[in-house]
Amino acid sequence: MLAFHCLASYTTLALPTTEGIRRLFIHHGHLYSREELKDWLTKGTIVISGHTHVTVMEEEAGLFYFNPGSISLPKCSDGNTCGILEVKNESVKMSLYTIEGKLIRESVF
Repeated sequence: MLAFHCLASYTTLALPTTEGIRRLFIHHGHLYSREELKDWLTKGTIVISGHTHVTVMEEEAGLFYFNPGSISLPKCSDGNTCGILEVKNESVKMSLYTIEGKLIRESVF
């Protein structure tokens, strides 16, 4: 739990790559549906959420979805997990790890 209040429902970051700018849209995951995001965000945006505590790493309608699961309250068969997002040149790599540090899966977009 956070020791401070988060007042915004989302935040965005611009990630510089050699191909231009990649947008990162970060939200809790309970306010915006995929349908809303598909109509609102530009293709190539990486959407990070965590509300469900279920791991997700997939592309749909030009958006890339990443939910790293949960370190303390997992709700999927992957168990206690965390994620790392790396920007390297023109690509973005999403990696999903067990809490012990074992790589479960990764994707490059």
